[in-house]
Amino acid sequence: MSEISSASLTPSPVSPSFHLFAVLTSVCAFILVFVGALVTSTGSALAVPDWPLSFGKFFPPMTGGVLFEHGHRMIAGSVALMTWALGLWAYFSRLSKPVRLLSYLIASAILLQAILGGLTVLLLLPPSIAVFHALLGQTVFCLLLILADVSSPSSKSKIEVTTGVTPAQGGVQSGNFLDSGFRRNDESEQLQIESSKPGLWKYGAVAVTALYLQLLFGAILRHSGKYGFLHYAWSIGASISLITLFIAGLRSKIKSLKGLSIFAGIFVFFQVALGLLAYMRRISLDMQPGYNPGALLTSIHVALGALLLGSSVLWTFRAWQVR
Repeated sequence: MSEISSASLTPSPVSPSFHLFAVLTSVCAFILVFVGALVTSTGSALAVPDWPLSFGKFFPPMTGGVLFEHGHRMIAGSVALMTWALGLWAYFSRLSKPVRLLSYLIASAILLQAILGGLTVLLLLPPSIAVFHALLGQTVFCLLLILADVSSPSSKSKIEVTTGVTPAQGGVQSGNFLDSGFRRNDESEQLQIESSKPGLWKYGAVAVTALYLQLLFGAILRHSGKYGFLHYAWSIGASISLITLFIAGLRSKIKSLKGLSIFAGIFVFFQVALGLLAYMRRISLDMQPGYNPGALLTSIHVALGALLLGSSVLWTFRAWQVR
């Protein structure tokens, strides 16, 4: 009886339903990034002058720029509710401590993101806040990808200690977010091989840093119309970092890096092509609200950039597990 009571108090590292909901939230967050890009690209950010309501209503007439701006708010509200639901779910469940802490972080970040979105409208698009809003939005998306990954009940995503040393032997204690590691059950032999390459994760860290800089330069260009040369010039550095990530991932013996590496290696060229097309059809910041083909092209460019950043973050996180 005492054994049953003890087991009932043991944190459950994974939950299939929690994982599926985290995946769904990640997908919705990606859609939000794309729609947010449409708002900026169509010049619709101030199509609705008030916040949190739209013209004092929950559902104003969805015409012109209001369709993009209010639609963005509706999706943002849904994503916020979903992330807060994840936080509450993690709080009241017996999930592992790393999953709970990550859920709390995401729930807090989305609250800050909502406040920044409101300030962007009420203060009439101050570039500094708008840029921060853009950076934080993609950061939340990346954190959701990690949460979906570590909460997976499959053998490739179980959270466990695989140091090969038991706690009784002075090893790492299970449940420590930084030291226990998120290790994959079906890669134990590969982990032993890769442990001789402790710097593998650094390739990912360089790529993530390069892509964040590119995101920053792009956000500055989109929200202020300035310093475009930084975004265009640094695209070379960002592309090289992704190609390096692709090569390192293919040479690695960690299977969970293969797909992410191939995605980065292929779609970096699509991203560069989209960037060139967007440059040729770049949109003026003072255009009238509304849709145009150039806005769609630029928004796809932003969305693909988010996917490349997210895959690089996930790649780095998985490689960090064998540091």
